[in-house]
Amino acid sequence: MSEKKRPVFDASETALALIDYQDGVLDLIFEQDRRAIELNTPYLAKFAQAIGLPVVLSTVDVEMGVNGPTIKTIRAELPDVEEIDRSQMNAWEDANFVNAVKATGRKKIVMAGIVTSVCLTFPAIDAIAEGTRSRSSRTRWAMRPRRSTTPRCSGSSRQAPCQ
Repeated sequence: MSEKKRPVFDASETALALIDYQDGVLDLIFEQDRRAIELNTPYLAKFAQAIGLPVVLSTVDVEMGVNGPTIKTIRAELPDVEEIDRSQMNAWEDANFVNAVKATGRKKIVMAGIVTSVCLTFPAIDAIAEGTRSRSSRTRWAMRPRRSTTPRCSGSSRQAPCQ
């Protein structure tokens, strides 16, 4: 008799962390990517709330005056979620961020951000090292189905990443 497989993520065990969705970070990407992010990420936030995922919202360097707050399209979907501002790039090195994630009571976290190498890689690695199951993805690619099974990659950071 075969056992029924559990889904990768169960809403009752999962939280969503939106990391660094700020104008200063969005300025690092092409305009087309920015429009896709500004359209898709609010839907991700709305969907998370609809299925009961707690959302942790984090920014970097707002208090220092380097960056602005979370973009308005996301804030409009999360009016009651308090932003956690950090002064370091790795969100998992900020006690307030980690405490907010742990306060959700969830053991799995989906992390979404703009720049994978900066916003997501280190917090995901550190969260996993502490026993949290973590998945991370840039929002644009997480929201759009793949067109092909053959990856198309560019060697330049100014061109589109693998699709």
